[in-house]
Amino acid sequence: MRNGRAIGMASTTFAGVRVAGQLTYVPEYTKDDKTTKARCIIPVYMNNGHSTSMFRLMAQGEMAAVCCKSLSIGKAIDAIAEPYSYQAFIFNEHGGRMKDITNRALQTTKTVFIIKNIIFGEEAVKTITAEIATGHRPMNWHDPSHPDYHTWATILKQRQKTVFNVGDRSFGYARVVLAQDIHDIQDVYVEPKSECKPSMCTKIVLMFNKLWSKFKRQKST
Repeated sequence: MRNGRAIGMASTTFAGVRVAGQLTYVPEYTKDDKTTKARCIIPVYMNNGHSTSMFRLMAQGEMAAVCCKSLSIGKAIDAIAEPYSYQAFIFNEHGGRMKDITNRALQTTKTVFIIKNIIFGEEAVKTITAEIATGHRPMNWHDPSHPDYHTWATILKQRQKTVFNVGDRSFGYARVVLAQDIHDIQDVYVEPKSECKPSMCTKIVLMFNKLWSKFKRQKST
């Protein structure tokens, strides 16, 4: 990412957030003799009881591939991530860059959270039901006494062995966006549909972290 700057903020804990939409996978690429690791952009949402906040998490390297093959829509995750802000272009509904009256491309500050550690949680009932209905998951996948349980375990192992091949337009649960398909690699960081602005998101996460730390201290005593 160009023109990026780290936010003056420590690592952030995301507990119990869920995948909000389709993942985006950007394969490893080299530009100007510099290699950039593969990345997986994960839109997630967090419910605080009164409203829903949206965030974008990013996995890099081998973790990106694992996330692509594991994170279906609605799946719960816990993650520790570091925030990163950068300048990105603003696009219209047709995919073109918006410009001001002097014909200069408009930019805005966006924030992505780079994952350092992640734990996968339960899947969404809706996703499970859909996979069973379409034959992508055996009916009794969750019953250890049923043959379907072992069949499902085999399917999951095979899924993790899948590798990205150049030319693929999807990878696991992710759509694939190649660096050469966009004018600027920043363009891949599409802001999720949310009224939560980056500055407000940061405040919400800070508040959440304070509450989470207080809860853990109370629990330990």
